[in-house]
Amino acid sequence: MPTSSGWALTWLTLPARRESLDKFRNFVLDAAASLALPRDVLGKVDLVLEEVLLNVMDYAYVPKENGSMDVGCGRAGERLFRFVVRDQGRPFNPLTQKLPDPTKGIEQREVGGMGVFLTRQMADQLHYRHEGGRNILEVDFKINASSST
Repeated sequence: MPTSSGWALTWLTLPARRESLDKFRNFVLDAAASLALPRDVLGKVDLVLEEVLLNVMDYAYVPKENGSMDVGCGRAGERLFRFVVRDQGRPFNPLTQKLPDPTKGIEQREVGGMGVFLTRQMADQLHYRHEGGRNILEVDFKINASSST
């Protein structure tokens, strides 16, 4: 399926449940490894992917609703690796969420928001849209020659 940049992504659709987490992770990490992404980038992809997937699995659908999600991944240009998560759950734009104050102690912080904070810190680019009844989050990571392998 072509992306807006014209690059093709490979897709996997599974139920939006925690039992699908490892299959999604293996799918994306295998694709990233096949592109010879440096270890530091792979680590970021893994952490951000898990945060995004768990947010969808835990919060996108009302309890006991059998939702699904699509995950696509691949190159997005010569210097970017992209994964995309699509779901038909409640609209949620992580880019407009108030970020927690990491300088406050744990007992002083409001519950939640650290996954979104980590995602926004570790990904190089994030794009969200709600289109056709679906949340679509594109997450990009720069592939640069100076990264460690």
